[in-house]
Amino acid sequence: MAIKQLAALITPPASPLDCEGNWYAAEIVVGATYPADFRALIAAYGSGAFFRGHLTVYNPLTVGGLAGIKQAERFCRQHREGLYPLPLAVHPDTPGLLPWGGDENGNTYCWLTKGKPDKWPVVFLGHGHESHPVQLRTDITGFLAGYATDKFPELAQPDDPMSEAMQVFTPGRSQAEIAGELLKARKGK
Repeated sequence: MAIKQLAALITPPASPLDCEGNWYAAEIVVGATYPADFRALIAAYGSGAFFRGHLTVYNPLTVGGLAGIKQAERFCRQHREGLYPLPLAVHPDTPGLLPWGGDENGNTYCWLTKGKPDKWPVVFLGHGHESHPVQLRTDITGFLAGYATDKFPELAQPDDPMSEAMQVFTPGRSQAEIAGELLKARKGK
């Protein structure tokens, strides 16, 4: 697992948010067993986004993370039809794309659920280029470490290399904080 390599590049938060929970329940809702390195990633970083908020990882231990996964699955299914269709099936089809993140540019990050979960490759779906997915033979932590160090030229933009200043994890908001705000808003009505 590249979690140690990733942690050496991007320091995990001292107190990660929503890093513990019921993986069994999350896997039932999504319909898949998660790779071990993804569980380690969530345990180390919790909810939030990498690269100064650029790439959000959907934490399936939270309602918001599960909603992000399901929304991204719907997005992928929509791109299975049309003039330039997505050439890969979408989870729960096997092999199929199972989203694990998205970025501020509308790109989607998935696994291709082929074989055992710990062997699933990462698939990058560039916004507007969904008919040309980029499959990378790496796990999620290897991908994030590689992305942080510009190891994937097929994803890098020549005028926008990854700087050290971008190698930051931004924690999200805890479920308790969000629930508190919702309750406060309800009482105000």
